Amino acid sequence: MPFRRWWTSVSGEKKKTGNTMTSAIILKHGRIAGWRGASLPSSPIAPKLQRLQLPVDGSVKVKVAHVSNATRLWVSLLQHSPLCRGGVPVPSHDASTIMKLSLDLADYYAFPDHRQLHEDPSEGTYCGYHDIEGGYYRVRVLKFSQPLGLYFHHKEQARVRLIDVGCVQVVDVNQLLTLPEHFLQIPAQVIETFICGVRPCDEDVDWPEEAVYISQNLLQSKVLYGKVALSCGQTLWLDPVEHRVTLEGT
Repeated sequence: MPFRRWWTSVSGEKKKTGNTMTSAIILKHGRIAGWRGASLPSSPIAPKLQRLQLPVDGSVKVKVAHVSNATRLWVSLLQHSPLCRGGVPVPSHDASTIMKLSLDLADYYAFPDHRQLHEDPSEGTYCGYHDIEGGYYRVRVLKFSQPLGLYFHHKEQARVRLIDVGCVQVVDVNQLLTLPEHFLQIPAQVIETFICGVRPCDEDVDWPEEAVYISQNLLQSKVLYGKVALSCGQTLWLDPVEHRVTLEGT
């Protein structure tokens, strides 16, 4: 099924949508004409986590680490070219950093005394996460699921985002560990990124599951090139975005 069936581009003119929320930023003459939802969809960052330095203009080369839907990606920065000549490019992500971070987490939690369950995690808390395969990750708690019944106040499972990968998982609360302060001095290794000018054809808030599946197959692990349309908080908006293919023998 063609991918284009599920999306439509947003023109330079702001369209009348009534109470319907658009799914992408509408840019007109370099200014924001409207955006999805009532507020910018950047994820709040806890003060203790070291912030990433993001490009504010120019063009970028990124690699897709995780695809949330057809417009929302989590990427690592490979290269930044400033808009103005003589501008200072933002440092790119070093693949060795996340590898060293993974090894340091494994070394730290290898000691049983260090594997302390987080006593009272709350939404927005940064924790260590021990998955069933034995790996350790840095995660941010998004929300909790609370079982019904007598102990309705008990937090049983948590929805967390792996801040160095971008994906979301539902985990048992007893898999959340106390994360030492020095691990918060390392910024998240992926950037929340939106592709401008794309939205579902029905102008709904959410993308159809099949569109998300196709987007993941098309974009996962791909290297993309784009121009920075907006940089706000810890989130980038790119317009336009392209994937380049080099033909053999050229």
